[in-house]
Amino acid sequence: MANRLNYDDLLKYMEIVLDMEKNVYIELKSWQDLQGQMNRLGITNNYNQPSKYKANFDFLIGLAPAGITVIIGFILFIIIGRQSMGGWEFDRFMDNHDLYPLIMFGMVFIGIPILSLVWAFIFKAKDQKDLDKEYQYKLSEYNQNVANDKARVQKELAQKQYLQTQADTLAAMWRTSKERLDKMYSYNILEEKYRNIVAVASIYEYLKHERTRSLQRVGSDEGAYNIFESEVRLNKIITNTDIIIQKLDVVIENQRELANTMRNAQNSINNLVTSTNNMSARIQSGMNRLNASVELSNYQQQQTNNELRYMNFMNTLHFYS
Repeated sequence: MANRLNYDDLLKYMEIVLDMEKNVYIELKSWQDLQGQMNRLGITNNYNQPSKYKANFDFLIGLAPAGITVIIGFILFIIIGRQSMGGWEFDRFMDNHDLYPLIMFGMVFIGIPILSLVWAFIFKAKDQKDLDKEYQYKLSEYNQNVANDKARVQKELAQKQYLQTQADTLAAMWRTSKERLDKMYSYNILEEKYRNIVAVASIYEYLKHERTRSLQRVGSDEGAYNIFESEVRLNKIITNTDIIIQKLDVVIENQRELANTMRNAQNSINNLVTSTNNMSARIQSGMNRLNASVELSNYQQQQTNNELRYMNFMNTLHFYS
């Protein structure tokens, strides 16, 4: 059929194939974007549960003051003993039965250390109270974080389920569109080497602007294949679609049809994904999650109609060929 197609039919065929290539690209990339988003949804965050600590007995607070007071008290005891007995004579002290130094002795060597230890235990109890208060605060914060995360996960799982139905729809659309594109290629109008969106867009542009009127060389007409191969060798065109998306301003200089096609495709992908995400964000438990987003439904209906129309066009060409 390729050799019998006139210029107008060949131009129409390339226009159709380019649109079908674009749709296959849109559906595949949209499906991949939704898959990536689903993989990030419904993942539980790990929170470290707070530990409960016990306050330590502070020996510096208890024993150090006790030791210091014993030393100071001992010095005071000697001074007081000398003043009350005229000098330090233990036998005289016992003979006089003077209780005042004895009382002081008891207070210094027994009472004050005991009071210091009691003070240390009071500090320990206060520290424990502060630790318990901090623990309760952290435990409350932990429980709130866990509860909030659980609610988020439940909501995201509902969103994920909805996104899965839309991703399944896109996957089915992609398979159908790919089958119809393969059917379009099966007429062998294009050589297999050029059955990709970059080559198709370039060849369509050559034909549209009448740089050539055929695929292969015909007399002085160089042919679309030769033009494409020449521009590839001269690095005038970019063949990697990922790079093309990043460098549309560069691509547009030599590949205007491809740049327009990829820009339109990217806009469609953004609209489909954004519409689906907006719908998923409103999904609540118990709602019907099987309804597709309006954007996806409209796109599906439009593309189905277009592809059927394209197949009818090719069937007509085949009938008259």
